[in-house]
Amino acid sequence: MDISARAMRGKVVTFHQLFVVIGLPWLLGQHDKWNWDMSWIGLFSFVGCFLLWTLPESPRWLVQEQQRTEATASLRILRQVNLIDAELDEIEREEATVARQNISIYEMFVLYRYRWPLLTSTALNAVQQLSGINTVFFYSNETLSNIGFVDDKVYWGVLSTGIVNLIMTATAVKFVEIFGRRP
Repeated sequence: MDISARAMRGKVVTFHQLFVVIGLPWLLGQHDKWNWDMSWIGLFSFVGCFLLWTLPESPRWLVQEQQRTEATASLRILRQVNLIDAELDEIEREEATVARQNISIYEMFVLYRYRWPLLTSTALNAVQQLSGINTVFFYSNETLSNIGFVDDKVYWGVLSTGIVNLIMTATAVKFVEIFGRRP
């Protein structure tokens, strides 16, 4: 996300969930195929280790290190255009703001400015974990069998659950694209 363009940051963050969901309909209810999922992760990680060396340094990190010339060159490589001055100025403004906001953990809990975002993110994470959605996906095969679904209906029930999850995740990606990550 550090090197992604501002317009794409929301998509980049949300696509992780989309990639997880795309794999779920294929794997759901098939406990013997979990190793395929792990194999893909391992393959992409292995390839990524070698491709990592071809990437330029992060322009944001270079700005933090007071290396504007190198940041400009890095941003030109990443964006493949020469008109990057506005984006570089924006990165410098953001980094200057972040540098001034050196707060402690105590202040994060006490200051009103940070209270609402902290409570919102904590509540969203708690609701996600406590909703039981992981249990729904993990035990969907057994649950549908226990309530009377026959084998072929279990497969379609599990698949439809995954498809609904995929549609909702794709919708979330679109909403993030339209409305942005922050209000």
